[in-house]
Amino acid sequence: MKIERVVTSISWIPSEAIKGALKVPFEVGMAHYDDPLPDVIHDLESLRAADKFRFANELRAWIEIEDSSEGWGGRSLPSRGDSRITGFGYSGGGQIGSTTLRLGSKEMTFAAAAYPTIQRDPEVGPNYVKFVQTAGGRTGAPAPRPVPHPPFFQISAPTAWTTLNLTIYSDGRSEFEVTGASPFPRHWIYDHEGKLAAKSGLIDFKDWSKHAFGERTPWGAEDSPALVTAVETALERELSFLIMRAGKKPEKRKIKAGKALTEQGQEGNELYLLLDGVLQVDVDGNVLAELGPGAILGERALLEGGRRTATLRALTLLICGTRGSTPSPGAAFIRYGGQTSCIAVAHDDDDPHLVLDGGTGLRRLTTFLEGRTFNGTILVGHLHWDHTHGLPFFRAGDQPDARVHVLIPSQGDASAVMARAVSPPHFPVRLEELRGTWTVENLEPGENDIEGFHVTSLDIPHKLSRTYGFRVSDGTSAIAYMSDHWPTSIGPGADGFGEYHDNALALAEGVDMLIHDAQYTSEEFPSRADFGHSAMEYAIGLGRKAGAKAVMLYHHDPDRTDDDLDRIVTSLNGTKPRVYAAAEGSVIELP
Repeated sequence: MKIERVVTSISWIPSEAIKGALKVPFEVGMAHYDDPLPDVIHDLESLRAADKFRFANELRAWIEIEDSSEGWGGRSLPSRGDSRITGFGYSGGGQIGSTTLRLGSKEMTFAAAAYPTIQRDPEVGPNYVKFVQTAGGRTGAPAPRPVPHPPFFQISAPTAWTTLNLTIYSDGRSEFEVTGASPFPRHWIYDHEGKLAAKSGLIDFKDWSKHAFGERTPWGAEDSPALVTAVETALERELSFLIMRAGKKPEKRKIKAGKALTEQGQEGNELYLLLDGVLQVDVDGNVLAELGPGAILGERALLEGGRRTATLRALTLLICGTRGSTPSPGAAFIRYGGQTSCIAVAHDDDDPHLVLDGGTGLRRLTTFLEGRTFNGTILVGHLHWDHTHGLPFFRAGDQPDARVHVLIPSQGDASAVMARAVSPPHFPVRLEELRGTWTVENLEPGENDIEGFHVTSLDIPHKLSRTYGFRVSDGTSAIAYMSDHWPTSIGPGADGFGEYHDNALALAEGVDMLIHDAQYTSEEFPSRADFGHSAMEYAIGLGRKAGAKAVMLYHHDPDRTDDDLDRIVTSLNGTKPRVYAAAEGSVIELP
């Protein structure tokens, strides 16, 4: 018996998607936005012919099962009970449209260029086959983009794509997942019955138009993770259409990640349509749901006495610095960044009040704050230069009304210990000479509530400096941060990369994101095992053993170029848990 299943992504351009100068052709009628796609698709080709979408990825696959012990083509395949998988294969692919520009009675069509569909070797399990397919190509209309070398711009069309997984089981069930996608345009996902089942939660036109070329695509060396949300209700979709197509344009608002759109209990007489992004619904401190584009918000306050019944929030990590040991300036270190360790954690408000480490990346936080003063706490994991050199250069903390509370692993007189690094003759200014209120204190290992987060601090081994790893939670999401970790100092472990010791496992247990020292590859590690850092394989293994949902490789070696990291990330595609490489300037939304 043959079982065939399909999952389809269709990508289109909504009116809120285009930013900057490229919005002009759409506003004057030269180019067109796309109307929202239907709830159910019946004929993909007719939609393409009518110019209703930009490209589609139709992952169609099949398995053959039979109730016998015979193999297929001489190959012995797994079975479950009497249902034996005897064959499997792909039968779908990608479709890409064109872009038509119009000026008066004249029009010009730019043909899009479809890239070869990537169909990975299926993964065969005891009762399933998993298929992975990437489809997409170059969009129709070319556009200028900046490049860091003469002539400093190129005319080229960016690449758009999705990567879909489809698992077919021998009992007829199927599951799908969107494992990668370009950050533009909007991607809608349809299930086996052709029903709208999911959609991409974020559009980042700026990032896509600058970076979706060459090596930064699945046809080069890198895929982009996809943030996928559930589909809104049919009523919400109808209201969305009426709101966006009404004669009077709605007022558009943009909120920063970390800010509450509404607060539970507040009076409210506004109705919101979420165009882009993901919001959490918080009722009495409990997160009940995540909402994506197309959701209607605030309707109960309008209908039930004007009081907000829930708080809507977005939570983020701001990656300010990613390097280990020393900064890495230069053209080879632009995409992943050259500044040393620093991550800001935002919660509830516009601005972050908790920062992990004070490396040179701390200067980036000043840029993010856009002139606003910092009031919060900096947790310094240990006192090596690459974790403290940003402190005296932190302009957002060097303000008359700033409050900067620096906590270091407990070791004698904290202020005196810090002054050994930030004072003459090593540096011309002491921290206490900066403007605002600066305090340096010891942090004992254990659990503390700091800046609205629950923080666990535990000793982890590093070279010649007391070092903490941190676990940070807001009660809903949690991260573990171990920027510098020398696990081989307490034993080689089963694979030679170090022991998965109790403190590391406790910090990383079940977190949404493990951010971990990954300074060396497995090939480099044997000759550098006594340098005080970890191999990438250890970071991934710790995440797997602790049940982390994702691992972010961090503290990149100062000689590790962007191209090197691209190749490493590509080689880890499909790894469980999901593996990312920390990139300076990126914003990570916790689930």
